[in-house]
Amino acid sequence: MASNIIHETIDGEYPVAGIDNDSQGFRDNFTVIKSSLAAAKTETEDLQTNVSRKDTDNNHAGNKIIDAELDHITMAFIPIGTVNGAQNISFLNGHYQQFEATQDFTLTLADWPESGRLAKMTVEFTSDSSSQRTITFVGEGNAIFRSNVDTWAAGSSQTQVLASSSSDDFPTILEFWTHDGGDTIFADYKGVYDVPS
Repeated sequence: MASNIIHETIDGEYPVAGIDNDSQGFRDNFTVIKSSLAAAKTETEDLQTNVSRKDTDNNHAGNKIIDAELDHITMAFIPIGTVNGAQNISFLNGHYQQFEATQDFTLTLADWPESGRLAKMTVEFTSDSSSQRTITFVGEGNAIFRSNVDTWAAGSSQTQVLASSSSDDFPTILEFWTHDGGDTIFADYKGVYDVPS
């Protein structure tokens, strides 16, 4: 985008020493300077509002980053901590969320982006080791789950039920994704991960 700041028409040789200079030359220069300062203010405010910064978080408001090469990029990891009752697992909190279950409860996969955008979320959970925990996953509204039925306990098209390992040393990992705003949620049971002996 071209700048609207003009400097070419400012007469840098005005006023000329040793002669009677017409005041119109001063007015012409001041007019160009004033106009350029106004343009500079507008362009600076636009940069302050819309350009990515290195010293703070940036919200691109759904705009695309196109033709970019990514290097050393990570995804957000959110350690939720202990969960002992029904709550939302929000996509807005990050791509990888971890928690420990202290009882059986229902988790709602929530706050997916609008339809037409692929969104993925990985959930890792363990039991508190006193017992195996059964977690029921649901979507918002009448969301439908699609999953590999061989790896899930009995549920319905609106729920998926999974029992964890009874040990807090063995995390259960699942991946969820949607491309229609959460109306259809795909679920992949990644497994229970052990520590090599």
